[in-house]
Amino acid sequence: MAHRIIKLGKINFVVKDLDESVGFWREIFGAKELRRRGNTTIGRTGEDQAEFGGANIELGGLVVDLAQPNTEGGILGQMLAERGEGFLSLCLEVEDFWDSVDWFAEHGLTVGNMVQMMDNKVGFIPPDQCHGIIVEIIQRPWWWTWDDSQLTNDSLHEIARLVQEGQGYPQPLERPAADTGAEA
Repeated sequence: MAHRIIKLGKINFVVKDLDESVGFWREIFGAKELRRRGNTTIGRTGEDQAEFGGANIELGGLVVDLAQPNTEGGILGQMLAERGEGFLSLCLEVEDFWDSVDWFAEHGLTVGNMVQMMDNKVGFIPPDQCHGIIVEIIQRPWWWTWDDSQLTNDSLHEIARLVQEGQGYPQPLERPAADTGAEA
């Protein structure tokens, strides 16, 4: 099996006020705002679902994702109400999403809430399996960049194609039938 973590992709924080948080990190620590996103929904339904707005900032070479819940219900709203603002999860970029899902399963970990958006494959390992930390795993497409100024014409064409095909919003991710994870 070829499971490989490429790098720590980002760290995620849940915040009460996105504008205030971005301003704080920029003014006090010199963070650079990379991207804002509107309402995003991740997860299947009910308590596992999270609706939020967000911003990505760069701080000392690391991307920090600030997420502001848009509802009191759902996983992020509940976490904010129970624990307040702060650390949410680690995001690990992996070389092959399905190889990593299989690797973690072999080691007793379950990757759930799997979605695909704009060719990113994303899943989450719950905190009760990772010493209290939510671990997000993600496989990025070839054209991905945090900094929009680094997008090439080829990557912009790919993004436009995906949006035209309706892939701009998270979709449930299922393992392709031909990829069962079994060795030949």
